Amino acid sequence: MIRTSSSHTAASGPPLCIRAWFGILLYLLNAPTLLAQSSDSSISVLSLAELMSLQVTTASKSPDPLIEAPAVTTVIDRQAILRSGATSLADVLQSAPSLIPYSTYYNIASILSIRGDVSANSNVHVLFLVDGRPFRESLAGTFNRSFLSSFPVSAIERIEIIRGPASVLYGANAYMGVINVVTKMDFPRRIEGSAYAASRSTVGIDLSSKFAAGPLTISPALHAASSDGWPYALTDAAGVSLAPKFPHRELGLFLGADAGPVTLRLFGARHVENLVSLVSPIWLVPPDRTYEERRLLADIGVHQTINESWSFDANVTYNGMRGRHFTSVDSSFDDDFRAKTNDLQFEISSNFSLGSGAKGVVGLLHARQSGDGVYPPYFINTDPSIPYPILPYPVFESKNPRPLEAIAPYNESWDALYIQSSIRVTDELRAVLGGQLHSLTGMPLTTVLRTGLVYVEPSGWGLKVLWGDGFRPGSAIERRTAVPYMLYGNQSIRPERVRSIELQTLITRPKMYGALSYFHSKQTDLITTTRPGERLSNMVNGESTPPGVPFYVNRGTLTLNGVEVEGQGRIGHRLTVRGNALAYDAEYAFQTQEGTDTVASNYFGMPQVVVKLAVDVQLSDWLQGTMTDAWYSRFNTLADAPPVNPELRAFHTIELSLRVHPFASMPGEAWSSLSLQLRARNILNEQIMYPEYSSRSINTVPGSDRRTLSLSVSMDF
Repeated sequence: MIRTSSSHTAASGPPLCIRAWFGILLYLLNAPTLLAQSSDSSISVLSLAELMSLQVTTASKSPDPLIEAPAVTTVIDRQAILRSGATSLADVLQSAPSLIPYSTYYNIASILSIRGDVSANSNVHVLFLVDGRPFRESLAGTFNRSFLSSFPVSAIERIEIIRGPASVLYGANAYMGVINVVTKMDFPRRIEGSAYAASRSTVGIDLSSKFAAGPLTISPALHAASSDGWPYALTDAAGVSLAPKFPHRELGLFLGADAGPVTLRLFGARHVENLVSLVSPIWLVPPDRTYEERRLLADIGVHQTINESWSFDANVTYNGMRGRHFTSVDSSFDDDFRAKTNDLQFEISSNFSLGSGAKGVVGLLHARQSGDGVYPPYFINTDPSIPYPILPYPVFESKNPRPLEAIAPYNESWDALYIQSSIRVTDELRAVLGGQLHSLTGMPLTTVLRTGLVYVEPSGWGLKVLWGDGFRPGSAIERRTAVPYMLYGNQSIRPERVRSIELQTLITRPKMYGALSYFHSKQTDLITTTRPGERLSNMVNGESTPPGVPFYVNRGTLTLNGVEVEGQGRIGHRLTVRGNALAYDAEYAFQTQEGTDTVASNYFGMPQVVVKLAVDVQLSDWLQGTMTDAWYSRFNTLADAPPVNPELRAFHTIELSLRVHPFASMPGEAWSSLSLQLRARNILNEQIMYPEYSSRSINTVPGSDRRTLSLSVSMDF
């Protein structure tokens, strides 16, 4: 056996920057003008008692106090979102514990890693929910850039984040975590809105509203933004130097409606952005290639309370996706690639309680998913005199009448039965047990389990011991792709599996909350592609393929061991300090093409230490400030990537937000809700680069803009 490690120089840690900005805030807090303490001028945040007793639903599909939820759970509340000045869901999630954003050439700043896990080109290991309903698509597993960029921030009440597998309740993709966006249906005013302008000619609006008539409540919301994009310098795999930008446009519409027992949730989005230009051994990406994604989530549900011990829910959920790549905006030319999915899910569930503190949920669901993907640069040849099944087609000249079906049309179903229950053993101790049976067309029956103990004392000290499974079947791309001489799917690949053990101890006090967690997870049957030229069997789906052409396989085991720390404390009425940290070790065991068993440390290159800190301060009755810093230790360069771009290094992402309420002393007046917010991002002007996980044809890709400024104006009507 060969043991390797991804070597890197020790990166300098965060102390200098943290001491600098933290010292400035402490100086301000001790300034004579700020010594007066008044409850009227306190920061508008949830008290810790309110936060700990906040009812969350993601961990058990029924309300639980946060401290008792049977999962390692974090909540980002509405006030934290407002203080941050975030203009997108991606912005909001930057501060979440153990979440690491990263990019590939194909997904710019729209992929999230939980606890150092890497799923390459999309968020297939993280499930997103909107009010508990799944937002996913079957083609790739889950392309979420339109969701992260376009969901109206003004419509968000809170975000519940579970770290660890949750497949017992949510099935596929709830693999390393779940992010549930809970929308607000109760507005103090009829309309809440903001408009903002930022560097790079960035402008945007975010509006939400509420209308009520008898039992009917309707809450629409809108997000729209555009930007010329931030510039970058890059060398592609052919050695060509590039200096383009990342222009993007996004539009998101949300509609929530409640009418007695019936609920409706609609979210539609359109996101357009340029892709990183590179030349890959698999995909050729020309300059100015643009990606357009359209998504639609529609859910209608019925909730019926039968009695105090039994309630019933029925939901029909539709997820649709339309995506395409194109290089020319000329409508007479063809796309580089286009795909669509139509996924429908029917679910019935029942929450029950049996007395003596026993409760649970049982559910049954059936889903149909269909879609396809075509590749116009290849033409299906029907001339028997030409021995090639496909031929190149000039998409820059006309529409291809017979484009290659890169992902043949599919129509498949899956079914699941799940149950999770908890029993209160004593006043302080709860036991949790659950399982799911999952069946997907063409795959064996999958079983996942979950169990745990939650102990909470009246004094505010608690302990959670959790064990659980997660799974992810291969997506349509991974199982059905067939692009001759370039890439093949594999319908024989097995679902990825993960098994995790988590220990968390936490403590709450009137002005302080803290939690320490340990996790151990082992992933098996990871789905990846062979490398170009690798000498593996060329029999795929029962057919012979050209030797050396990559195809999807199950390969390797990834083991993650780590600790997480998070906490929050209030100092007086003016200061709140929040922070979290992650440190872990990753070990990837796999077999090389020569048959050698190999164990590699941090093979996927994610930073192994992450520290995030935030300080919220009430500078006066009309002025609030928030300063945050996220420090990431060095990403590691992937072993087989040529070093043609800037090397990786540790970096900070320091932000400062100042919120001004000029008419705060005039309550009840029309202008009293007016606020101005100035936000400075990446104050240190760091150059942020990420490893290129997807194509591996270059070492790094740009991950974020340099220093930027933005100004937003908000008001309620």
